Amino acid sequence: MVAHSFARSGAARSAPPSTPDVAALLDAAEPIQDARALVIGPEALEVLCGLIGRGCAGATETSVAARTQADPAEILLMPHLATLSDATQAIALARRALLPCGRIVLNDRTGALAGAVMGLLRSAGFSSVRAQQHETGTLITADWPMFGVRQEVRHA
Repeated sequence: MVAHSFARSGAARSAPPSTPDVAALLDAAEPIQDARALVIGPEALEVLCGLIGRGCAGATETSVAARTQADPAEILLMPHLATLSDATQAIALARRALLPCGRIVLNDRTGALAGAVMGLLRSAGFSSVRAQQHETGTLITADWPMFGVRQEVRHA
């Protein structure tokens, strides 16, 4: 279920300062200017405010378990990754919602999920999978390829 959504109008807006977690998440998602974003899970409202402040063209919040069709987006953000199951569902949603050359940014506050999540992203067809430590966890980022998942061709 979509709880919050916005689309930027021509007027400039300012957003309240964000926490270090949200700031790190948004920094990892750059460039945000004029992009459309999908935000999953808790703390989404704070991330939406940060997106507004950085010039995001539009954003939608949803839950990881939502079964509704998400609007196409260039960026998918998950500010609080709690379990491997959440990561699996977020990756599945990203595969459906991300436009070619889009990116996913997940914040693993436990620091224990990063390796497994990176493997899940690679096996789902994402490229440039990387992890970066920040003061309260690990940011995991990956790019959705321009031409979708490459299929291995085997000849007889």
